[in-house]
This record gives sequence, structure tokens and C-alpha cells, in this order.
Amino acid sequence: RREQADALLRLCSEFGDRPLPPLALFDFGPAQIKTLDPIFHEVGDRPQKGMEMSETKQLQRRLTKERRAAGRQLLRDAAVVQQMQVQQDNERRSKRTVERKRVRGLMEAEDKMLKQLKTESGGGMDTSLKRYSAKKEQKQANRRVGGNATDETKKEAKSNGGAKAKKGGKRKG
Repeated sequence: RREQADALLRLCSEFGDRPLPPLALFDFGPAQIKTLDPIFHEVGDRPQKGMEMSETKQLQRRLTKERRAAGRQLLRDAAVVQQMQVQQDNERRSKRTVERKRVRGLMEAEDKMLKQLKTESGGGMDTSLKRYSAKKEQKQANRRVGGNATDETKKEAKSNGGAKAKKGGKRKG
């Protein structure tokens, strides 16, 4: 112990002879203003893109790429399905048109045959067998002369001596 006390006295005498510096909280130089110096990279110096990305970021990018690819594929599939539907509709429409033409031809042929049968049977235009007009006799029995006059009214007018004026017709001024 005595040795330690002697060592302590000797150290204190050494420090006591010279003056001590003032106490300071931090011993740093004045604050520097940061400057942004451009960094130039050569072609070979750049790290590859996958190197700086984390694994989650890579997985997210891969997910978005696959999602976009799936969307594009769905659009292509929808276009193909639509083309197939249009093709089926066109086929159906053409079959309908062909069937309509066939039915129309059958109907016209039947109509033509019925008209021909009508003219062949029943005498048709042969007036020696039957009169062409069924009302011909009625028209001949009640012949109209002109306006409202008939054969009967004409006979009455002649028997009266023409004393009655014509009724009907247009009046002049």
C-alpha cells in the first residue's frame, strides 16, 4: 500500500506542474456542409438489377408480371371465343337462309300448281260451259244508264213527257 500511495503522489506532482486544458463536452471540428458530388459509373461497374432487390420485392414483381401475362392470355382467349361464336352465328344464319329459300321454292311451286289446276278444271274461260262472271245476268237485268238513272227511271221520264227535271248531278252557278 505504501508503494501505491507513493506512485499517486508522484503522478499528482507531475500534473500539478503543468496547466490543465479547459473542459469541453465534445471535441469535434466545426460542422461541414454536405455536398453532392456526381457519381459516374462505367458500363461494367453497375451491379445487376436483381442484386439490389430484396427477395420480397422480386416475388412481388414476378407476381405482377404473371398477373399481367394471365390478363393478356384471358383477353386472347375471349377474342378466340368471340370469333368462334361469330362463325357459328354465320353458319346458323346461312343454314336458315338456305332453308327459307327451299321452303319458298316449295310454296311457289305449290301455288303455281294450284293455279294451273284451277285453270284446267271447271271450264275456266270457256263461256259455253259456264258464264265467266256470276253477276253478269244481274247486271244485264238492272242496267244503269248514267248518274242515278236506270232503265226504269228512263222509261218513267219518257212516259211523263220529260216534265221532270233531272235530279242529282252538279249545279251550275
